[in-house]
Amino acid sequence: MSLTDLAARITANAQLLDAHLQSHNLPYPSTAPTGSPDFPNPNNDPAVESARIAILEDTQTLRNYALGPAQVVRELCWSVCYVLSNPH
Repeated sequence: MSLTDLAARITANAQLLDAHLQSHNLPYPSTAPTGSPDFPNPNNDPAVESARIAILEDTQTLRNYALGPAQVVRELCWSVCYVLSNPH
């Protein structure tokens, strides 16, 4: 799958989430202290959950493709080293 194909899937799922938020008059996600701690999906709509999961998976894949395999492995090793060196 190309980078553009992944980006298009991410955009399509983001549009689905935007439509969900707008149609239910829900606030947009935010990391502000006043923002909701969870993504607003009060009816537990499975299509919304599927879109969220797809965005998370596709953005990780896109990131990994952009980094390349060597950088992905280096970052994985660095994160393990960080966790092991900071046991608290």
